[in-house]
Amino acid sequence: MLWKIASPDPTAVKALAHALNISGTIATLLVNRGFADALTAQEFLQPSFDCLADPFLMRDLKKAIERIHLAIERQEKILIYGDYDVDGTTAVVILRKALDMMGARTTYHIPRRFVDGYGMKADVVEQAANDGVKLIISVDTGIKAFDVVETANSLGLDCIITDHHVPDSRLPRAFAILNPKRSDCPYPDKNLCGVGVTFKLIQALFRQTDKERYLLSFLKIVAIGTVADV
Repeated sequence: MLWKIASPDPTAVKALAHALNISGTIATLLVNRGFADALTAQEFLQPSFDCLADPFLMRDLKKAIERIHLAIERQEKILIYGDYDVDGTTAVVILRKALDMMGARTTYHIPRRFVDGYGMKADVVEQAANDGVKLIISVDTGIKAFDVVETANSLGLDCIITDHHVPDSRLPRAFAILNPKRSDCPYPDKNLCGVGVTFKLIQALFRQTDKERYLLSFLKIVAIGTVADV
């Protein structure tokens, strides 16, 4: 293995260390990671909710929360379709908790890694329809689930896809698709993992229902899923 040590501009390091009253080592790390500007470095070191981008910048988000509110109003059964890794399971946890706080009827599915494999499966959707589910929300999966979404559509189920994996040139015919990596999505942070995208959905839902004060308690689990996925 050949290590190449980054050598940042010493003037930039010195200026950042002075501006933020931090050590040269920390300033070097920040500059090497693209935080040479004092304001962006300060936001990185001491983040707040004010630093978060508006969730409504994400394509299809408004459409997604309108459908979720309708499901809650009608007391429709909602299936949260997750993934087996830490990112996927933490996304299931926070979304189910948030929806339960809003009075939704929810159930969930997490596939077995060595039995079911990766991705959404048609038989799970068919069973969900038999169980009375009317809305499926995927987390950390679904961006390439073309056939599964078609199965859901044929059974009268709406699908909201929330994912962070790179999509194909076309998208599934889902009711809404939340993915910052969509070519037509203006959301500025393209590096969100699955639980991060799910958190943005919750942020929007809570903003509309005066529950934003609860967001902080969700961040611990969001952080676990994010770090694990990195």
